[in-house]
Amino acid sequence: VTLAALAAVTVAGAAEDEKVVFTIGLINDVDSLNPLVGVEVPDYEVWNLQYATLTDKAADDFATIPGLAESWEGSGQTYTYTLREGLKWSDGQPLTAEDIAYTINRARDEEWLNHSSTVVNLDAKVIDERTVEITSKVPDPKLPTMDVYIVPKHVWERYDAKAIVKYDALDGVGSGPFTLAELKRGQFWRLQANPNYWGGQPAIDEVVFRLFNNGDAMVAALKQGEIDAAHGVPAQAFKDLESTEGIVTVGGEQGGF
Repeated sequence: VTLAALAAVTVAGAAEDEKVVFTIGLINDVDSLNPLVGVEVPDYEVWNLQYATLTDKAADDFATIPGLAESWEGSGQTYTYTLREGLKWSDGQPLTAEDIAYTINRARDEEWLNHSSTVVNLDAKVIDERTVEITSKVPDPKLPTMDVYIVPKHVWERYDAKAIVKYDALDGVGSGPFTLAELKRGQFWRLQANPNYWGGQPAIDEVVFRLFNNGDAMVAALKQGEIDAAHGVPAQAFKDLESTEGIVTVGGEQGGF
């Protein structure tokens, strides 16, 4: 069982020129920020913020909801998705159906670790800049959900199959609400708000993941207000935090196999 604690904080009205920074403590370092090869929980924390997906899942019942795609239609083994208008990557380049098809088809062909289970039977075809058709070779109960990380073709196509798995993916180009700005291994990694995010400018300017050598030091920083949230909190400390004013605790089991 993995226990986590979250500090409930109120951000006071800051001056317009002050950054709103949300700092998260953790004791697990990143493995790789390349979504093809990373396997550690912190890696997914970054990818979930940086790489948007074609569709998302509703928090309450996991129903398929819009993501990069604003709508879709189809049934059986073929679905057609319509992208939101005016999508851009964080570097200002257009995000089109070409990026979707590129990600799905290349991930299938090269058996990308974190994509393969979803795309193994899929074929994506560009209809126009905002429309992509996805067909499965077999009945697929997951469709129309398409929640693999979409990567920018104009960046990733520079690397062949051998080079792509060695790519550090620290360029910070993404389509989610935040993108990587800085990584200092063994210390922290910092994400900044994506000005081109389709959902609008986030209320938080930066998200900082701060690495601690042990859980006790992380809990002490949480209590002192040095960090705003923490996860992977030791069990005994978690019980103590339950009665600490100003801190909300959330316990749950870490999925695994």
